[in-house]
Amino acid sequence: MATQVWGSDGGAALQLTAGTPTEAYSNFPPKFSNMAAHIAPAFRTPMTDLVGSVMTHQTGSRCADFEMRAMECLEAYGVQRGRVRCVDYLDDLRECTFKIKQLARVSEMRIERHRQWLVGERSSEDHYAPPARSDAY
Repeated sequence: MATQVWGSDGGAALQLTAGTPTEAYSNFPPKFSNMAAHIAPAFRTPMTDLVGSVMTHQTGSRCADFEMRAMECLEAYGVQRGRVRCVDYLDDLRECTFKIKQLARVSEMRIERHRQWLVGERSSEDHYAPPARSDAY
């Protein structure tokens, strides 16, 4: 892991610290350890029927399959035992939802490019990668 620090001459420098890229994001956001984010409302009204699907990933989200597997596992084992048995499914859902590892990877690549630019391995024109083409996805 690298952090940007300011040198005695006022210039920016990178300081390498121990740890993996995902350690920086380990406390954000909290894990899905139970079904608290996916429970039914206490009172059912026409309004909760209309907006109930907003709170799930089942409406065309790329995380729909991950959520379905996690909820099926929790339903099969129950919430208490599911916290242990379904941890892989819940971690997959968490990663799909919050992109913690993906953001850590992008951050590490940006820091490495900046470090290379600071030590002169990259030119100012090549400091950052060119953006993807608009029709690339």
